[in-house]
Amino acid sequence: MSSINGQTNVYLWTYHPPNSGQRVWLAGTDTVQNRLGEKILKPVLDNDPHAAQSFRYDIAIIAKRRFESEGCIDPFLYSFHCSLTATGEEVASGNTTSAPGKDNRVVMHYKGVQVRPFIPRGWCVHLYDGPRQLESVKGDTIEEVVDKVIERGQLKFAEKFEQQQPETQVVPPAPKKSFNGRIRPGSMYES
Repeated sequence: MSSINGQTNVYLWTYHPPNSGQRVWLAGTDTVQNRLGEKILKPVLDNDPHAAQSFRYDIAIIAKRRFESEGCIDPFLYSFHCSLTATGEEVASGNTTSAPGKDNRVVMHYKGVQVRPFIPRGWCVHLYDGPRQLESVKGDTIEEVVDKVIERGQLKFAEKFEQQQPETQVVPPAPKKSFNGRIRPGSMYES
């Protein structure tokens, strides 16, 4: 299996309903108008994996960002994931904050482990014991390097990918008004 880069075909999918474990796949896209009359990109989802459509990884990331920023999906409920086959394991969620290198590779995530491009070629996983970096495990593909980490029993030292949880906003309760035991009709409508 080759390394994932911007030209690799991936399948985008999400869980529907959220937290259900039931996958729905991106079967295509549609352009629709929002309430302001602006044209936006809308995902066409299907619960049949045979209807799933593959996209180049770089195009899939752009589509994911547009779905979230243009208001077609709620990014706090739905998170799109990428896999090499429609029913395969997640190889990247598309939440990368690093810029592509000269060879168009970015930091990837596989089986919950953060995998980094290794220069001049290949991939590596950094191992840490607290704040101290131990070593790096290297391999030709993302899958190979993560499998090496697991086989060697070093998963607890591997740099983990932790998906950011949406921040919950606590709304303070409205202050209670004291009416001294009596309520006047006009008091009910005051704000």
